[in-house]
Parts: sequence; structure tokens; C-alpha cells
Amino acid sequence: MQMTATGTVEPELRRIIADRDVSTLFQPIVDLRTGQLVAYEALSRGPAGSPLEMPDALFPSAAESALTVQLDRACIEASLRAATGHGLTAPFSLFLNVEAETIRHLGSTPPSWPVVIEVTERNLMTDPGELLRSVAALRAAGMLIAMDDVGSDPASLALMPLLQPDIIKLDMSLLRNRPSQNAARVMDAVSTYAEHFPTVVLAEGVETAKDLVKARALGATLGQGWYFGRPLPQPDAASVRPPFRAPTSRPLAATPFAVAAAERLPTPSNKLLLIEVSKFLEASALDCDETTLVFSTFQQNANFNARMLGRYTMLASRAGLVAAFVQADTEQEAGLGSVRDVRMVTFESDDALAAEWSVIVLNSRYCAMLSARETPDAGDAPDARETGDSFEYILTHDRGLVTRAAIALAGRL
Repeated sequence: MQMTATGTVEPELRRIIADRDVSTLFQPIVDLRTGQLVAYEALSRGPAGSPLEMPDALFPSAAESALTVQLDRACIEASLRAATGHGLTAPFSLFLNVEAETIRHLGSTPPSWPVVIEVTERNLMTDPGELLRSVAALRAAGMLIAMDDVGSDPASLALMPLLQPDIIKLDMSLLRNRPSQNAARVMDAVSTYAEHFPTVVLAEGVETAKDLVKARALGATLGQGWYFGRPLPQPDAASVRPPFRAPTSRPLAATPFAVAAAERLPTPSNKLLLIEVSKFLEASALDCDETTLVFSTFQQNANFNARMLGRYTMLASRAGLVAAFVQADTEQEAGLGSVRDVRMVTFESDDALAAEWSVIVLNSRYCAMLSARETPDAGDAPDARETGDSFEYILTHDRGLVTRAAIALAGRL
């Protein structure tokens, strides 16, 4: 009889979780240039011989039964226990695959020694703010972060610069399928990120010499797959030579203007000119695709009017992640909360964001930020009365600076 979530699967899943009836196999990860064994990925399996033994049955069934977090935690415990038993405890010698919704729990109780946490691309956009805060907690605990299955969902590429992965794992479909525009888009996004930030690219699913050539062409320096060895219950811990460095602390300023002003000298301007620059950046974002991130902050909710609402709704239909940050306003909360596909984030009137406005557009081919702050006591100046309020602003296309400013806002999502 076929097992279903409403039939026999859920009770069996609950038993598996309660009894920790999962086993661990270890798949080697190697350096594509030298063949050196650098780490193992822990792969979880259900009870041997059962319909839930293989991961393509086990984990989807858990998702259907709303048991993903519970199963993930059971698999993590089993993997750590097995790795310890085999002496695989060198820093970053073990990769653990974790669903995005489990990251929050793992962030509060991280592994007792440094490992690589693989965040799967599935459901990354469900709650990116919580995900990013949990990833920061894991990094603070000494863990490295890998972004898994990159390429299976182009929209999640918008989150890559915010997640700041130490390792990027290319989805095996990039090796299996014929070259396509999607593969080119992924390759472009990954290579752009790797040029500006420290990361390692790893290809999954390397099974043949042909796959190896393609993996290298995609920019990978590490790989895993049957070409290097099948998953086994006992790893060769003594041969592992992890090349990874421990994470460094990444303190950030609280607002985009504070991030930018730490590296750039602000320029004075009037509000009317800056409004036109903002419109230009928003129009530029409309020419981008689903790998694009757009963050905008508004000093006053009145600035987020019906025309602006329409513009950002259109942006959200094309970009992967669009967020508008506005002051908390009880009278407007209902309307703002109903904006489709635009993530609305509120802040209090005494927040530092209340004195700023920013527009950030970021993808692999284009990055720009306008961040402006109202000049104190400028309202009495003659030019301010004639041309509009006086501001100081920073306009930059520096990818590192734009990314850091976006991360400062992403923590508020």
C-alpha cells in the first residue's frame, strides 16, 4: 500500500524521529586540482529497506507532515554522533545539510566543534531576516556557511550577497542539463560574487570525467560525486585536509547611510535632485531580473503613496527580493501589509532610519545605492526654502559598499 502523509507515513516518521532511527553515510569532497580529500558531507538515511530509507522519500514526507525541523534535528544529532565515533572532528571536515527552517533552532544550539552548515536553497525566501540572523549566530559560534543547490531557484540568487556564503555549492542540474541561459545566469552571479568576496565554489554530482571538465568550467575548485567515491558508512578521517579558514567577525553599522559615510564623504544636495536619482535607480531595477534585490527606506509613510506603491509592486513582480522600510503608522498598517510581494518593514520614529532615505539595487550585473540624510537645521537656509529640504547624500556603485549597506537593512527583515 502506498504511504501517504495522512495514512501511515506520519506515525512512522514520528517513530523514526523519536527513536533516532536514522543512519549516516559520508560522501567525500575533494580538491578538483589535486584530488586531495578535504571534507565529507553527512548524508542521512531512513530505516534500511523501508519506503522512507532514501532522502527523496524521507524529507518530502517530513515536509508534508510538518515535521521537517524535528527530522532535521534528529539527522544532525545522528550525523554528529557518527562523525565523532569515526574521529571526523577536525575543524570544517564535516558538512551538515540543514533546511532553512531548521537554521533558527541550530543557531541557538550549534555543534560543539566547527563544521560547515549547508543551507539548502529551498524556502530561503520564506523568512530571510530570521535566516540571516541565525546564520550570524552560527558564524559567531565558529561555523562556516555553505549555500546549497545554487542554481535550482534563480530567485534565491538575490539572497546570495546577503547570506555571504563561505562555500557555494552548485546544483547538480548544472552538470546534468544542456547549457542554458539559466546556467549562464547562475555562472554570472556566482563568478561576480566570488570576485568580490572570499568564497569557494563546489560542484555537486560529479560522476564522470566529462562532469569534472564541466565543473571546472563553471568555476568550481571543489567537487563531490560518485566519480570521487560513493557515500560510505565509515569516513577516512585520517586523510582529510580541510583548506577552510575560520570565520571572521563582521560588525556592521545600523543604517545604510552610516555604512556609506564610514567610507565616503557625503555631498550636499537638495531633495528634488535626489528624488530624480531615486527614480532613476528604481527604473534601472525594472530592467533587471529575478536575481535582483531592491531595498528602499522612506522617511515618512506619506512618501510611500499610491504611485510609489504601484512602482514597487511592479518591481516585486520582476525582482527576487523587494523590501520597503517605513515608519510605523497604525493608520496605514493595514494598507501597507497588503502590498503583494513587497516586504514591508516598519521602524519607530526615533530610529536612525527616520532621518535617512535610501535606494539600493543589487544583482550580479548592476549595483547602486543612493543614501541621503536630511541636514540638521537646514530648513532655515535660503536655498533650502527655494529648492526643497537640504540633504547630504552618497551615491555609489562599489559592490562591497552596496552589499554591506544591504546587509545592514536585511537584518531588519
